[in-house]
Amino acid sequence: MYQPNKLSSYNILDNDTNRYLTEVLSRYFKEKTDNVLQSIASTPVPEQTLINLEKIIDNIDKYTFTDDTLIYTIKIASFSPFLTKIIRKNPDYFLSFLFSDKNYQKTPDFQSYIKSLERFCSKVKSVDELKKYIRYFKQREFLRIGFQDILKIVDIKRVTQELSDLAAAFVEYVSVWLSENKFKQINRDEIFILGMGKLSGQELNFSSDIDLIYFYKRNETHDIVIINFFEQLTKIINDITEDGFVFRVDLRLRPEGINGPIAVDFDSGLFYYENFGRFWERAALIKARPIAGNIEMGNYFLKSLNPFIYRRSLDFNVINEIKLLKEKINRSLNSSNFDKNIKLGFGGIREIEFIIQNLQLIFGGKYPEIRVKNSLDFLEIMKNNYQLISVSDIETLTSGYRFLRSLEHKIQILHEQQTHDLPDDSNDLKIISSYFNFDKVDNFLSHQMQVRQDIHKIFIKFFELEIAKSIQKDIHEIFVDLESDKIDTIEQLRKLNFEEPSRIYDSFIYFKSILPSENYKLLIQILSDVLLLIGNFRRKDNIINGFLQLLEKIKFSKGYLNFFIENISVIEIIMNIFEKSDYLASVLTSYKEIFEEIFFTDFLTRYRDSDSTYNDLDKSLARVSSYEDCMEQIRIFKHRETLRVGLPFLNDQLEVDQVITQVTDVADAILNKSLKIVEEEFINRYGFIKENKFAVIALGKFGGRELNFLSDLDIIFLFEKDSYSEKGLRANEYFSRLLQRLISFLSIRTLNGIAYEIDTRLRPSGNAGTLVTSFEAFSHYHNISSSLWEIQALLKARFVAGDYQFGEKVTLFIKNLILNREISQEGIDKILKIRNRIEVEEGQESKECIDIKSGLGGLIDIEFLIQMLQLKHKILTRNTFNAIKIFKDRNLLERDTLDFIDHSYRYLRKLENILRLSEQKSKNKIYLNNLKSGYITTQIDKIIETKRGVRDIFDKLSKNLLKI
Repeated sequence: MYQPNKLSSYNILDNDTNRYLTEVLSRYFKEKTDNVLQSIASTPVPEQTLINLEKIIDNIDKYTFTDDTLIYTIKIASFSPFLTKIIRKNPDYFLSFLFSDKNYQKTPDFQSYIKSLERFCSKVKSVDELKKYIRYFKQREFLRIGFQDILKIVDIKRVTQELSDLAAAFVEYVSVWLSENKFKQINRDEIFILGMGKLSGQELNFSSDIDLIYFYKRNETHDIVIINFFEQLTKIINDITEDGFVFRVDLRLRPEGINGPIAVDFDSGLFYYENFGRFWERAALIKARPIAGNIEMGNYFLKSLNPFIYRRSLDFNVINEIKLLKEKINRSLNSSNFDKNIKLGFGGIREIEFIIQNLQLIFGGKYPEIRVKNSLDFLEIMKNNYQLISVSDIETLTSGYRFLRSLEHKIQILHEQQTHDLPDDSNDLKIISSYFNFDKVDNFLSHQMQVRQDIHKIFIKFFELEIAKSIQKDIHEIFVDLESDKIDTIEQLRKLNFEEPSRIYDSFIYFKSILPSENYKLLIQILSDVLLLIGNFRRKDNIINGFLQLLEKIKFSKGYLNFFIENISVIEIIMNIFEKSDYLASVLTSYKEIFEEIFFTDFLTRYRDSDSTYNDLDKSLARVSSYEDCMEQIRIFKHRETLRVGLPFLNDQLEVDQVITQVTDVADAILNKSLKIVEEEFINRYGFIKENKFAVIALGKFGGRELNFLSDLDIIFLFEKDSYSEKGLRANEYFSRLLQRLISFLSIRTLNGIAYEIDTRLRPSGNAGTLVTSFEAFSHYHNISSSLWEIQALLKARFVAGDYQFGEKVTLFIKNLILNREISQEGIDKILKIRNRIEVEEGQESKECIDIKSGLGGLIDIEFLIQMLQLKHKILTRNTFNAIKIFKDRNLLERDTLDFIDHSYRYLRKLENILRLSEQKSKNKIYLNNLKSGYITTQIDKIIETKRGVRDIFDKLSKNLLKI
C-alpha cells in the first residue's frame, strides 16, 4: 500500500497538497507511482509538473499509459502548460493520436497536411462546423510539433517548416472548401494568396501571425463577391471561438495597407508595385511566396516584380532605409524590455534578418541565387559561395539564429503567448534553462547575452562595410567642389532621376554662395540624408525644392539644421508632405510657427474632439486683438488644422470618416468664432436689433458633418420675425448686412488666403430669393411651394450658430416637414432630372477626364439614392455613413448591395480628399494626362469599375424606388 507521505520525501509540495495528489497518483498509477514521482522530481519545476500531470489524468477516461508514453507525458507536463491545456480538453483522443503509430515522430509536409485535413473534415457541412474541426486539427498538430520540439526529435528549422506548412495548408484547404460549398462562382484558377514574412520563409513560431495578401484576376465575377470570399476565408481562420483560433491573420502588408481593398486585382497590384511601391514593400516581397490558389499565377506575378525588388545597380537607399527602420524599432521598445526582447532588442533575431535582407536587396539583382526565402538557407548559400561577408561571421550568425529561434519557441510554447521577451517568472526561466542544458539560470542568461553581443557586433560592423561608405561618399561628393565639377554633378543628379538636374544644381550653388561655411556644412548633411531617401519618392524635384524653400523660411539657423540632422525621421515626414500634397507643402513652407508646432510638440499625434478644436481656436485668437488680425489668425488656424488632419490621412493613419468629422469640427469652430467677431463689430456700427433672434443652418456636407478638405460651406440664414434695429434698419436689411459681413470675413482673400467660400444658394427660391429669410417666410414657402428636391436638401439641415432655442425651433420645423411630406413618382422624377442635369453640366467626362463626384456613377449618384430612400422611409439622419448603417440594420436593401454602396462611398470620398490635398484646390476631376498623386494613378481601373457598379445600382433602384 502506497504511503501518503511519500511525496514529502521528494520535497515537491506542502502536506495538504501532497495528500491530495498522492491519492490521485496512487489511484491511477498504482504500482508505478514511485517511478512517476522519481520522474517528476527530476524535472526543472517538480511542483508545476505534478499539478499539470494531475490535470491531465483527472480527465482521462480510457487511455492507458505505457512506460514510454508516461515518461513522455511527464515531459510535456514539465515543460508546457499550453500543451498540457490541449491534452486536458480530450486526453483520450490527444494522447492516443500523439503516441499511436508513433505520430510524434512523423514530419508531414504541406501535401500531407492537405490530405489529413480532407479526411478529418470530410463530414463538415457548415462554416461553424468547419471552424470547430480545423481548430481541433490545429490543436493536435501543435501538440505533435511542440512535443517534437521539447524532445529535440527535430531541429529548429524543421519545427518552423512544419508550422509554416500547417498554416499554408489551412489557407489552401479553407479556400477550396469555400469555393466548393459557399462561393461556387469563384474560379480558383483566377485567385492566388501570397504568404509573407515568416510564413513564406517557412519560419513560423508557435504564436506567429500569418501575413497574407489576396490577389485575383478580374473577370465577370463582381468584385464584391471576391471581397466577401476573402473576408469569409479570413474570419474562418482568424476568428476566436470557444475552441480558440487557427492563426491570427494579418493583411496589412497589402498595397495601400488597411485603407486598400482586402483583395487586390492582379494588374492593379503589378502597376502599384512597379510604379509606387515603397522601400519596405521591396523588403517584404523578398520573402513572398504563393501558398494557395493558382500557384503558377502567383509565381508569375512575383517574377514580374523582380526588377522592382532587386535592382541591377547599387541602390542609394538600401542601407539608410534599413537603419532608419531599425531606429524606429529601437524607439518603440522602452528601456525596461530592450535587453529582454530576443527578437527586437540588441543582438536579436531582427538584426540577423536585417543583415540578410540588406544583402539580398543590394546584391540580389547581381546574384539571383541568393533570392531565397528561408534565413538559414540564405546563410548556408553565403557561407559556401560568396565573399560578401566573412565565413566566421556567417557561422556566428547561423548558430546565433538557431539558438535565438529555438529560445523564441520555448518562450512561446510555455503559455502560448505572442511574446519575444525573456520571462520574469523564475520557474519559467528554470524550465527554459534546463532545455538548453544549463543547471543554473544565471549561466543560461549569461550565455544568451554573449550570443546576442556577438550578433550585435556583426550588425554594427555590417553597416560600416565599404558598400555603405561608398554610397555615402557618392552622395557627399555631389556637394564637393560644385563649381569645378558642374557636368559631373549634374550627371549624378540625373542618375538620381531628377527631372531638372541643372535647376537643382543651380539651387545648390546659390545657397553655397550666400550661407556661412559652417551653416552650409550642416545643410550638406541634411541634403545628403534627403538624397539617400529620395529614391523611394516620385516627385523628386518637388521634394528637394520644397526642402530648400523650408530651410530658407527658417533662415538656415544652426538650431534647426542640427535638429534635422539628429532627427532623420522628421526629414522623412517632411519629404512625404512634399511628395503627396501641394497644399500641405505650401502650409509648411509659409508658416514658421506651424512648422515649430508640428515638430516640437505632440501636434500630429492628437485626435481632436470638437471641444478641443474650439479651445485651440480661442487660444490662437487670444494672441491678436484687431479685426483684421483675427481674420488672418483664423486663416492660419484653418491651414494648421488641415495639415494636422491631412498628413495622417495621407499616411493611411486616419479613415475618411474620421477625417471629415474633424474637418467639420474645424469649420464649426471657425464659423461660430467668426460670427461672434463680426457681430461685435457690426453692433458697434448698426446697434442691436431688439427682441429678435437668428440662426445659421448648415446644409449639404457641412450640415451632414462630412466636409471635405477645402470645401465650401453651404448655409442658410434665418431670423425670427420682422422688427427694427436701434438705428432704424429693418430686420431683413439688418441681417442681410450681418450675413454679408460674415461672408466677407471668411471668404475675402488676404495675405493668408481665404477661410471658406460661403454658398447660400440652397435658400428658398435660390439666388432669386433674399439673402436672409424670416422664419415665417421660410415655413410658408416650404409648407406651400417647395418641391421634393428642396425637402431632400433639408435632410442635411443642422443648426450651427446663432440663438440655440431659435435654431431648435427651425430644426424641429424641418423635421416635421420631412416626416409629413409624401414622396411621389413626380417628385422622384424631378430629382432624377436634376441629377441628370448635374451630370451633363458639371460631370463632362471624357477618355482623358474622370469626375468622381458629378460624373456617371459618382458620389452624387450615391448621395441622391440614399437621400431618396431616406425620404421614402422617413429616416432622419444627416450623415450619409449613418444612413447606410441604418439601411443595413433595417435590411432595407440586399446586404451585398449595401456593402458595395458603403465601400464605394468610402472609397470615392477618400479619393476626393486625396485629390484636394494633392492639387491644392477643391477638385473632383481626374485628368489622366496630368496626375500629381501617385496613389490616384494606381487606382484608375478600380475607379472606373467602382463608378460603373454604382451607376448600375443607381439605375436599378431609382426606377423602382417606390417599391423598395
